[in-house]
Amino acid sequence: MAKASRPKGFDNLKDPEQHLVAGPGGATHQTADAAQAFLTTNQGVIVADNQNTLKSGGRGPSLLEDFAFREKITHFDHERIPERIVHARGSGAHGYFEVTNPIPHLTRASFLAEKGKKTQVFARFSTVAGGAGAGDLPRDVRGFAVKFYTDEGNFDLVGNNIPVFFIQDAIKFPDLIHSVKMEPDRGYPQDATAHDTFWDFIYPSPALSLIGKAKPMLKGRKIGALVTDGADGDRVKALRDALEAEGAELAIVAPKIGGVRLKSGKDLATDMALSGAPSVFFDAVAIFASAEGIKPLLKNSAAIDWVRDAFGHLKVIGHTSAAQPLFAKAGLADDLDEGVIDLDARSSIGQYIEAAKLQRVWAREARLAESVA
Repeated sequence: MAKASRPKGFDNLKDPEQHLVAGPGGATHQTADAAQAFLTTNQGVIVADNQNTLKSGGRGPSLLEDFAFREKITHFDHERIPERIVHARGSGAHGYFEVTNPIPHLTRASFLAEKGKKTQVFARFSTVAGGAGAGDLPRDVRGFAVKFYTDEGNFDLVGNNIPVFFIQDAIKFPDLIHSVKMEPDRGYPQDATAHDTFWDFIYPSPALSLIGKAKPMLKGRKIGALVTDGADGDRVKALRDALEAEGAELAIVAPKIGGVRLKSGKDLATDMALSGAPSVFFDAVAIFASAEGIKPLLKNSAAIDWVRDAFGHLKVIGHTSAAQPLFAKAGLADDLDEGVIDLDARSSIGQYIEAAKLQRVWAREARLAESVA
């Protein structure tokens, strides 16, 4: 067997609790340091690797003799609280399926073989990552399940809208799902992966290499703009136009769902209220504030967390100069970096767009780690 080596791209990984090596097939293996407690099965057997299923050969099928895999999947399958399982949030309806074009030459299923035959069905549509209190609108994987109550027994048809799945080994699935669930200390984000538990799952994975290969773009992304009364509507429009030209969408967040009154006297409709739209919902954020409009936010814990979380999750943050006191209130005044962009200048919109295309300000992470140390 070939000797395990350090995976390419992870040479500088510093983690006191684990070693990261690549096996002969290129799979990433995490092993506990000798000074750390080992992961064991329910029977106390040490688990050398719970991230790769035992296979028949380097690229062969998974083997059911892998008892560690069976135990892990069994635990996952028996989780039944919405905060832990997938597709917990959804809506369904009863109805019937009627055959208009029978296909007896393709199948022996009787409910598809006779024109006009009706079969009772139940259909359910769901999101994947949200818990019991999740909304219907966040960008999340969508799933469906249809149960046909046929005269030969029940037939189930399920699927989701992911053309290519993001993991290849089923043993990783429980960890993936747990990583996208809400943070246990705050109950959000919902339907999102922009938080630390997901990063903890993904960073030792070869999939992380996609970050360096991804083409800078904003198409399909959602940017959140926190807007106060008295804000400059022309700057908001300039950002919206620039984002839409890139294929992205701007969502207006305001202290109240009723909207805000801009400096021009016009009213700006709100997409989301601040209390229900944490910054982790968005790929990048911006703050359009006036000198008077920012004052109530300095006493608003949701607004302070909005800025603090966006910065901590390495997001690009655009702002007008009147929003500066909010950074100070969040304890970030001395840490602002190249990813925090003043949007008052005419050319700054383009600068913001180019920075947001990179998705994250990765250099910030090391600086934040140093400041904590």
